[in-house]
Amino acid sequence: MNRLLNTFITFSGVACLCEAAEISDSMARLHWKGDEAGKPVRWTTVLAASELSIAGGPARDGKRLEAVIFQHPSGTNLAGRPVNQIRLRDGGSIGGLVTRMASGKVEVESVGGNHFDLPETLIRSIRWTDAPAGVSYEGPYTADRWIVGGVATSRAGPTSSEPAWKLIDGVFVSQGKGTLACECDMPPVARVEFDLYWRNRPRFRMTFFQRDMVNYTDGEGFHFFSSGSGSIYAVTRGRDPRKGIKMERRDVPSMVNGNHARLDFRVNSHTGEGWLFADGEEIRHWTDLGYAGAGTGLMFLNYHSETRLGVANVRVSEWDGRTVHAPNPTGKTKTMIFRNGDKTETSRLSMTDTNLTFALTDSRITIPTTRVAQIFLPGHWETDEGEESVWIHFLPDGWMRGRSLAYSDGLLTWQSVLTRKNHHSPIRRIRGLHFRRDKPVMDLSWYLPTMPPLRDAE
Repeated sequence: MNRLLNTFITFSGVACLCEAAEISDSMARLHWKGDEAGKPVRWTTVLAASELSIAGGPARDGKRLEAVIFQHPSGTNLAGRPVNQIRLRDGGSIGGLVTRMASGKVEVESVGGNHFDLPETLIRSIRWTDAPAGVSYEGPYTADRWIVGGVATSRAGPTSSEPAWKLIDGVFVSQGKGTLACECDMPPVARVEFDLYWRNRPRFRMTFFQRDMVNYTDGEGFHFFSSGSGSIYAVTRGRDPRKGIKMERRDVPSMVNGNHARLDFRVNSHTGEGWLFADGEEIRHWTDLGYAGAGTGLMFLNYHSETRLGVANVRVSEWDGRTVHAPNPTGKTKTMIFRNGDKTETSRLSMTDTNLTFALTDSRITIPTTRVAQIFLPGHWETDEGEESVWIHFLPDGWMRGRSLAYSDGLLTWQSVLTRKNHHSPIRRIRGLHFRRDKPVMDLSWYLPTMPPLRDAE
């Protein structure tokens, strides 16, 4: 780990002054191992500071630098919806456009302006982000379709004029108690997936099939509740929350010890059944969620003044009533899922930004890429434990491992661990640099300059 933290980074003071003229009020925060983030400082000062010529090397009271988080005033929602989302086998991801796929190589133009030439074996999947058949909502890339309530000043109201949630880099971040709702045309039998982040315990309520997009009410819809103890309860009207559970209590492991969970609900409004999956593992099965009502919306409620929540990567889609697992191709077989829900496998596949050609039995078929929803590729990734690298977090949600970083004229020059090639990325397209071996989990402290005191619930 010491070798990783001693990765060299060179910053030019002159270049920083030039960049400061372009974005004079950009800030950065230094995160040190073993404590909370330091106070915000001018990121130009951070980059020019002589003690950061070896990032992670200098100690402050015996603690090493863990991350530099940039706070660009114009960075919020800077990059819109990418055409493709590419998931890498080392845990990284790229948002952009796949321009060519042939001879075992995949060429990608990222939203940040970088060109990547990647071996197929290092890619787990390629997904088209515009909604295919059966997906009623995916985002948020913009605040469209979302209704944000005001910060509640008391348990029963009133609310202030300040928004209870803000969209920052594709993440809705709560600013206090209040509601966040989306009219997402939820199907009667639906799958609802999202990333949930929290600070000071995951205390929240949420409703599926919500009709009132402004006020949280318990009149209709399927309601779920978390007290911050690590468990999610189904709330059936007129009953104690715990009495709606039809199986032995089971906590969500990441909600007990972590600050992030990928939650996946499968609900059937016809039968009143519901399932909860967390981080790919089945957690709960409810058999009597009550009456869903006529609504088709989704609502989140942060009901505790000291809790901060983050909601991202929301996907609402039709569900066929069966457990769904992502394909995991082996050998040389590639799996394609089309927008109409059909699926096929092929051993030969090539693609441009407009057409895709694949082998099917003895024929070669060419179709527009607009008919494809996702491609899963076979491959493997062996981590070099001695590899020195830094995780670079790109806006809005890209992650790449790099090394040999240098800064000049508003550009970060870095070498990709995957491709061994140098790339040049504008600082305004970068959320942060993380000096650690494992991929970081987003922390709400990156987005909240000040936090309420952290203490146990009463």
